[in-house]
Amino acid sequence: RFAPTGWQFRTTNEQALAHGSDAAPSLETGFLSAYAATTAENDFNTYAERIFTEPEALVALACKHALIKKKLLFVLHTYVALDARMEKVFRDLGVDGAHL
Repeated sequence: RFAPTGWQFRTTNEQALAHGSDAAPSLETGFLSAYAATTAENDFNTYAERIFTEPEALVALACKHALIKKKLLFVLHTYVALDARMEKVFRDLGVDGAHL
């Protein structure tokens, strides 16, 4: 649902680290970097990092790529489910559903 059909994540940390510096996959895959493509956890964490460090660029990518938008909304909803105050944080950053 968050990875392209047939996508194979790495199964060990050693494999993830070994492939984290590979060429980044196409943005149509929904992955923001090669490292993000190694495990579901690294993928989620990469979105979280970009939300706080490159919010405008991430919103621009989400507006162009459906899977990036889907993943971004999932990460945002996950944070808000844990702490409702994050909704204001995301709104202030310009990375909320209204901007997508």
